[in-house]
Amino acid sequence: MSRDPQPAPAGSLKPDPPASSLTRCEWCLSHPLYVAYHDQEWGLPEHDDQRLFEKLILDGAQAGLSWLTILKKREGYRRAFDGFDAERMAHYGPPQDRRVAG
Repeated sequence: MSRDPQPAPAGSLKPDPPASSLTRCEWCLSHPLYVAYHDQEWGLPEHDDQRLFEKLILDGAQAGLSWLTILKKREGYRRAFDGFDAERMAHYGPPQDRRVAG
């Protein structure tokens, strides 16, 4: 399978148009978000610190949930965690902690 070496910008997952030469794993065929994730992120190296932090947060949130559930809620996580800005999150106090936990 041919993949673009640069992952899609965070939050911009859009399914690639169907292509007869594109081979996809069976697990991603059930939902357009899965297809976009498979084509644009899954298995690709990530070197951007903020994107890695986002993946860490989302992976932690997955405990007990399907990955599709996390992909569907990704924008909500992005809003709750200030765009996954680790510097801003490091300065969270009780009000932000309650907002995120709430």
